[in-house]
Amino acid sequence: MADWIPATPDQAGARTTRLGGQPSWIGIPRWPHRNGEAIPFLGQFALGERMVLIFCSADPDAEAWKAENGGNAALVEPNGPTPPWVTALPRVEGPAMLPDLVLVPAEPLELGGEPDWLQNEDTPASAPSFVLELDSFPDPNGWVTFGDGGTAYLFTSQDGELARFLWQT
Repeated sequence: MADWIPATPDQAGARTTRLGGQPSWIGIPRWPHRNGEAIPFLGQFALGERMVLIFCSADPDAEAWKAENGGNAALVEPNGPTPPWVTALPRVEGPAMLPDLVLVPAEPLELGGEPDWLQNEDTPASAPSFVLELDSFPDPNGWVTFGDGGTAYLFTSQDGELARFLWQT
């Protein structure tokens, strides 16, 4: 797994792979909401000309571990479809899982390959192309844990227009 380091001021607002802060929108901003609440922003991952923005709920009742119909959303920028289980509102900024910290990979991330599942295989049918996995990690306020020290997984559709994010413990 990759090590993450604090971003420089130039990296903190850039359209680059990073965790924390606020998203760098390419298209029209559309913050995902579930049950009337904005889902916190976790990070963004540059995939060629596209950016995948990850939003993940910390609410235990939101079923954020699910790739679909749960408390998370992966938006492909620019203009990928909004997951049908969330409502997207035109909002540039919102809650963040790491509001006061922006981290970037210490070295280029390894993309693709095969996921190292902690439980049973759970590849989303709508987005079967594995992109990366992200282990739980410390932040100054505690930990981003994906459950109880779990691992998160990012997938895209074959054409890259759709993304799904899930985690296992």
